[in-house]
Amino acid sequence: MSGVGLVSGIDTATLIAQLMAVERKPLVRLEKAKSNREAQLTVLSDLRTKLDSLRSKVTSLKSATAFSKINASSSDEDLVTISATGAARTGSHTIKVEQLAQAHQSVSQGFASFSAAIGQGTFRVSIEGEDHDITVNSSNATLSGLRDAINAADFGVTASIVNDGGANPYRLVLASDESGTEYAHAISLVGWSGTSPTFTDGLAGAPGQQAQNALFEFDGLDVVKSSNEVDDLIEGVTVFLHDIDTEKTVNLRFTSNTSAVKKSIEDFVSAYNETVTYLDGKLGTDSMKGDFTLRRIKSELSSIISNGNPNTGTDYKLMSQIGVSQSSGKLVIDDEDLQEALEDHFDEVVKIFTTQGTATDSKVGYVNSTSKTAAGTYGVVITGVGANLAGTIGGYATTRYSENLLIGATGTPVEGLMVRFDGDTPGTYGNITVGVGVMESLERRLSSYTSYADGLLK
Repeated sequence: MSGVGLVSGIDTATLIAQLMAVERKPLVRLEKAKSNREAQLTVLSDLRTKLDSLRSKVTSLKSATAFSKINASSSDEDLVTISATGAARTGSHTIKVEQLAQAHQSVSQGFASFSAAIGQGTFRVSIEGEDHDITVNSSNATLSGLRDAINAADFGVTASIVNDGGANPYRLVLASDESGTEYAHAISLVGWSGTSPTFTDGLAGAPGQQAQNALFEFDGLDVVKSSNEVDDLIEGVTVFLHDIDTEKTVNLRFTSNTSAVKKSIEDFVSAYNETVTYLDGKLGTDSMKGDFTLRRIKSELSSIISNGNPNTGTDYKLMSQIGVSQSSGKLVIDDEDLQEALEDHFDEVVKIFTTQGTATDSKVGYVNSTSKTAAGTYGVVITGVGANLAGTIGGYATTRYSENLLIGATGTPVEGLMVRFDGDTPGTYGNITVGVGVMESLERRLSSYTSYADGLLK
């Protein structure tokens, strides 16, 4: 009789159980929704990890430095090191370093203090065929005052004061900013009265240093250069001279590096396909079936791959042109086509992957850009030159970075675009075209997904 009403005969236990089951339905729905949300959060967390991994592969391929067509090596890096760009050619060379380049340094006699008086008149420094006069008067007639006046004049010689620890320890040192005999300087005093600073420059064991050029033998030819960093010896190669050994011949080798570049592309494709596989798999589950966020990510990444880099300035603009195509959302490599592209059209491959710029006027050059710079073609107008350099890019405001560099203003399509101007008169100087590489486009989009501050997954 337990659970049955003594008077009514109703099965109260069953009735109560049924009523409680009805009462629990909202809770069951909430628990199911909670479980579903937890599953979704797990998917999104795992997806962030996948996208971060893909982004690391993308980042490693987005700059031109990642595409080194030539692997350069030196048999003795204590004496000589080398670097090579895509313009270099495979082969071997020999070099023997006989003398390093050095900058001219002139050292004054010692003075008792930084503020020691040095007399007054015209302090003249001659360099590269030009005289540069510093007026020394009551306002700056001290050792430190002359140093500051020389540096403020900014004519290719830097002044400093050195304490040699002697009885009169403070010496004024003038050093040419560039090495080599071409940049040797001469010092003279004009109309001088009072204490005269006198200088020595390394002759006969005196303090200072004579200007000298680098001397070396390259492939049996005697070469003279003003710097120890030589970038005009052979195309695409920079040679760095570090030490002298007239008895030792250093071997320089330039070998193909396309296999390493190909491996980097293959690693990117693998990471991309792993991400797409994950998205496809989760879109078929109950918790994420047809989820808009996942479908959006897959579609946008695919679109970037399909669009390529339309502003390369060459006939090669699409990934499919170099053997990397899409099939069912995944990337497929045609090994033969990719190998051929890397061997025969290496520079074009680089331009598809990386962000670069080209200008129509020889006086204008692309220097750099940021993730805020939009792809496009922009007219360059210069309104001021030299110390007053000013102008617009694509009609947008710019900021002067130096006497020959402008940067696009914040909040404009040319934000972060750095343009070099080598002219000397205001005017209109053609167009500069920015091509945003596929890897840069992917990184920007991936960042917009994974940012912890305001990303899509957040």
